[in-house]
Amino acid sequence: MLVSRDSFYAVIDSINKIDEISLDCETTGLRDFHGDRLFFVTISTVSQDYSFNFNEYPGEDTKWRLPYSHLLELNTLFPKTIYMANAKFDMRFLDKEGVRFDQHKIWDVLCIDKCLYNKHMSYSLKSVAERYGLEKLDVVDKYIEEHKLFTKTPDGKKKHFEKVPLEKLMIYAEKDSRITWEIGRQQRIKVEKEDDWSVSHGYPSFKTVIEREMNVTKICFDIEKRGLMLDEAHVKRSRDYEHARAIQSASEIEKIAGGTYVDGPKYLREAFLLCGLTPGVTNLGQPSFANDVLKSIEHPLAKHIRDYRDALKRAKTYYENFLYAKDDKGLVHPSIRHTGADSFRFSITDPALQTLNKRNDKGEYRVRDSFKARDGYFLISIDFAAQEYRLTADLSGERSLIEKIIGGVDVHSATAELVGVSREHAKTLNFALLYGAGPKKIALMLGITISEATVLINKYFRGLPKIKTLINDVNSSAKIRGKIYNIAGRKLCFEPFMIKDEKGLNQLVDPSYSATNYLIQSSGAEIMRTAMIELDKFLKPYETRMVLSIHDELLFEMPEKEFDLIPKIRDIMKNSYTPLNGLGMETSVSWGKSWGTMTEGVPIVGKVGDSFQEESS
Repeated sequence: MLVSRDSFYAVIDSINKIDEISLDCETTGLRDFHGDRLFFVTISTVSQDYSFNFNEYPGEDTKWRLPYSHLLELNTLFPKTIYMANAKFDMRFLDKEGVRFDQHKIWDVLCIDKCLYNKHMSYSLKSVAERYGLEKLDVVDKYIEEHKLFTKTPDGKKKHFEKVPLEKLMIYAEKDSRITWEIGRQQRIKVEKEDDWSVSHGYPSFKTVIEREMNVTKICFDIEKRGLMLDEAHVKRSRDYEHARAIQSASEIEKIAGGTYVDGPKYLREAFLLCGLTPGVTNLGQPSFANDVLKSIEHPLAKHIRDYRDALKRAKTYYENFLYAKDDKGLVHPSIRHTGADSFRFSITDPALQTLNKRNDKGEYRVRDSFKARDGYFLISIDFAAQEYRLTADLSGERSLIEKIIGGVDVHSATAELVGVSREHAKTLNFALLYGAGPKKIALMLGITISEATVLINKYFRGLPKIKTLINDVNSSAKIRGKIYNIAGRKLCFEPFMIKDEKGLNQLVDPSYSATNYLIQSSGAEIMRTAMIELDKFLKPYETRMVLSIHDELLFEMPEKEFDLIPKIRDIMKNSYTPLNGLGMETSVSWGKSWGTMTEGVPIVGKVGDSFQEESS
């Protein structure tokens, strides 16, 4: 039903009598912070679909075009639950027009479906709809392609939905809204059943998992909206430097191998042959020139290829993308996908900031230095120190390890002492064994033989038998039952699935070997969610705001006058996990004007001022 100017207020009144609705927006593009705008809103109830058009269509009666000011009336809606698909996207465009849903439960059907079926599936609206026996229409996408209603952009195509005829668009939009409503209703029934099962089997309430996810949706929306300030001068200098480094590396490669360097198998095969080098081998027996292989080859050619790839990645993936992403205020608004990863750790896109490893980001051209605090603020980084290893120790109940860590010994040193290996080997084993790595992988990581790696693994598990028991029990449970539950009661699925191998043949994969890794990672993610929810409530009266959540790190923007909040923030983060065996969470703090150049420790009000500015310049 297309809502006219005359019927608008009556329709809004009727919607206000309903507890559950779905809502969907059509927009002129995907970049809300770069001028794109919503022009069509569809709301579905149990019995009716309503379309609200704000776009001008030549030849259409003006009564079917609503003024944008009418959007503000959506703030008066008071259904308890709003079903949406990719909710934060629509929320950003609605917020731009002054519409917020602070008092509503936002049920993102794509996020909730990930909580229900969280492994090896697509979570597009089309795929999710099919799982519920519903069909998403593709008539608009086909129309756009047939009539070439798109513009090429650096990140693909910008589809001009606003140029699709009104009648065709309305059918498409109402169908999307309808199936979103239907999915939401079916999901609520499934959540009830999951909750009954989990509670009856002694697990935390599954409804709590869903409630937490709905809260996190809103928090991530606010983080995205605030954005991070880009240091454009640093980004441009760094981009130019990396391009020059790539050119220099290519030149060095050509001096060794001749010809014009192309980073492809044909050139690399010939270059390796010329230098008498042996490439790695893929599963199909084909030559491999992957970076992991190149790291094991001590020859200038391998080093220059790695340098070339690294420079090009930094220039294009990071710096050029940062410049493309920034808005007219110099802010970057990354998209936080809080159910994007199978482990439910947050993933970040547009740009992909979770790939910025601070430990490997050194030198004058640090990628993290691309982001700085707004004027009058500092960036405060607080992370969970050794979160995954502390969790592993606590969940396993490995008393000797727990006592050493509580006594102040760092995790890897404590492991080395108990196992009888070097700290370097202990660190690698701590990483690798949780990830399900075997002797072959560990041998490659440490540059030792497979038999030597086997000896190390045996020593590790002799020294830490309860960790071995934890890994065996969790992986076995995943294999037998096809699922496990993390510390918050979230279901993690491990049913075998089919993939295509390099020959295009079907191959059955059993993912249960990675179950312990997912248990630890997802439990860490739950701790972060709990912390963020509590911090969101705590920080409301203050100027300090969360501006990013990456893995085990929270980044805040804070004025100097509120530095005294840091101890309280740390307490909230530590208390977001209740230990089973006495080993809780610890945090570390660093601060500065830019994300990459930070000082470890807690800053003190009145002690940073001019001296810090001089030091940072």
